[in-house]
Amino acid sequence: DSDASRETGEGGGALVVSPSFAALQDYIDISSSLPFTPITLVFQDLKYIVPNPVFQRAKAKAYAKAQAEAQQGQIDSHAAKAASSPAVPDVEQGAVGASGAPEGAAPSPPPIEARETLQLLSGITGFNEPGVLLALMGGSGAGGEGHHWVNELGVLLALMGGSGAGKTTLMDVIAGRKTIGSISGTITVNGHTADPRAWSRVMGYVEQFDIHSPAQTVIEALRFSARLRLPPSFNDQQVKAYVEEVLEIVDMLPHMNSLVGSPGVSGLSTEARKRLTIAVELVANPSCVFLDEPTSGLDARAAAIVMRAVRNVARNGRTVMVTIHQPSIEIFESFDQLLLIQRGGFTTYFGPLGANSAALIAYFMSVPGTPQLPAGFNPATWMLEVTGGSMATVLDRVDVDWPGLYAGSELCRENVARAAALIDARGHDCPPLAVVTQYAMPFGTQTRVLLDKFNKAYWRSPGYNFMRIGITFVVSFIYAAVYWGEGRIPNPADIGSVQNVMGIMFASSNFLGMTNLMSVMPVVGYERVVFYRERGAAMYDPFAYGLAIALVELPYLLVQAFIFVPIIYWMIMFEPTPEAFFYYVIVFFETISFYTIFGQTLVYITPAAAIAQVVGAGFNFLFNVFNGFIITYPDMPTGWRWMNRAVPPTWILYGLGVSQLGNNQEIIVYGGQSSTVSEFMRTKFGYYYYMRWWIVLILAAYIIVMRVGSVVALKYWNFLRR
Repeated sequence: DSDASRETGEGGGALVVSPSFAALQDYIDISSSLPFTPITLVFQDLKYIVPNPVFQRAKAKAYAKAQAEAQQGQIDSHAAKAASSPAVPDVEQGAVGASGAPEGAAPSPPPIEARETLQLLSGITGFNEPGVLLALMGGSGAGGEGHHWVNELGVLLALMGGSGAGKTTLMDVIAGRKTIGSISGTITVNGHTADPRAWSRVMGYVEQFDIHSPAQTVIEALRFSARLRLPPSFNDQQVKAYVEEVLEIVDMLPHMNSLVGSPGVSGLSTEARKRLTIAVELVANPSCVFLDEPTSGLDARAAAIVMRAVRNVARNGRTVMVTIHQPSIEIFESFDQLLLIQRGGFTTYFGPLGANSAALIAYFMSVPGTPQLPAGFNPATWMLEVTGGSMATVLDRVDVDWPGLYAGSELCRENVARAAALIDARGHDCPPLAVVTQYAMPFGTQTRVLLDKFNKAYWRSPGYNFMRIGITFVVSFIYAAVYWGEGRIPNPADIGSVQNVMGIMFASSNFLGMTNLMSVMPVVGYERVVFYRERGAAMYDPFAYGLAIALVELPYLLVQAFIFVPIIYWMIMFEPTPEAFFYYVIVFFETISFYTIFGQTLVYITPAAAIAQVVGAGFNFLFNVFNGFIITYPDMPTGWRWMNRAVPPTWILYGLGVSQLGNNQEIIVYGGQSSTVSEFMRTKFGYYYYMRWWIVLILAAYIIVMRVGSVVALKYWNFLRR
């Protein structure tokens, strides 16, 4: 079909696009039905300082060396005294400075290991106005110094530079995403100091890495983000309609019912996943959008669709900041202005690109020694190579102080003056940005939406849920076959009969508990990464997240309990009373609930799921030593008995044991003496029958405390280092 595609482009570039992309050319507004607050973003004298890891390592090595030298000095001193040799006077040496060099010598710059901190951003000043697309292009790393830029309404501005230019660092600082280091300077929104709560609500941050829950479909992921971030005044039908608008903008309608899947394994392709990442932020109807390399890993068509969507966002009056690495000619010349910085954060050029990059080329060609732009060569690549911002060797670098040239130019002075004046103008025209609550939706709605997400995710995760249920089914028959009829205590009984009953309860509760603990860790470990992204967007309260992920486990835990207990209970022939049976169900349900929540908590308080598994195995060792089965409570050394009462499995074994044996009046003979089984449990294990329902409450308290602890860990512990 000759009309199946058409060409579009700016400057001299052209793109061959699909009909769906061609239809987007006239699509202007991504949120015609939803109002938003236009944002003018100004940042002045931003500085960002982080601890120097090289210095910390060098300091640790120096301390260890000093300790070793001190010890060796003491040894030498004792040896000298023992030899009783006369002291030899010191030969006078020249005075030395603090660095060990002769006094008066010119100090050399301190090496990196001597710097306690690293300054990644050094006094950056700039701003971004509504309708402006600010693109930060190139690598991320060390920060910048003295950046000033001006954006006109609807102008697309590109920021380029080699690795270490500080683009992602700057964007993270402005967005409030940094988790380490100290930040100074001012960030103002519409002329007023940015309120972190309000700022996070009106901002969308499209990260470079596409992090999503694999068990969601595309439309579910978008509705989830939209419902939690749009105001409550928009009903579910309006939310759904808006989500469909955004799906059309990013050309994701054909994938709307596809599972997201895991990167490189299943689900969406790389470019579709990237468009989903952008859409997840756009459905929040943000006033300001940050995009970190949105076209990386995409082919020409996908990159064109993404950039067209981004352009529509800017043209609609939103404030947009973008980082892009190694743009093609077509994408580069779709921008109107350029801010170029060198590694170390010095501004090399800020000004218009012009048609076919004519203004940019003229600026650099005015410097003597600059090589001509070869025919058909990418102006972006040419610019980076001549200024030393590229590793390529097609063109020679011009040995010129490019930042110095720009700093002394009239263009720089105009930009600085405009940046200083803008904050005053907006401060008079716009009220401060404020929100009533930290989150857009109330706690109940947050919990409902999260619970719906987790319910679908769990149902679509047979590898997790069916595995543990299947193991429970198989293990129950194995235990029942091995311990067939052992629950019926003979009369007279012996210690072996009692130990068999205690053994089955100890082994089964420990094995299935640890199975749940270990199997839940990879699931919550992956979701924790998604949680960090969603928390940065202020989607929901961590307590709503903790409540939802606890509630979603309940049906599966109940299934486990009602599979395991009936099979082993009647085949092993435990106490044949309804109270004893349902008590066993309750305690076993609490057992697997505790271990599951404990596994989640370990993931939340450790850097990785693998470490959490090692820590979980260590706790299991302590549980087995102190739970009162291997060494009973009365036989424990007095100084360690508190550990028996502290570990939760003590009460699990206590509850199960006392429910079956605590009221048993059969005669047991041991040590030449006879007593009832219940008396034996009191004297040998310290188990009292009247404690059985208190134990249910004690285990419930452990579960609640552990759940609250896991939520507190989610709220205040962050292993994401930015």
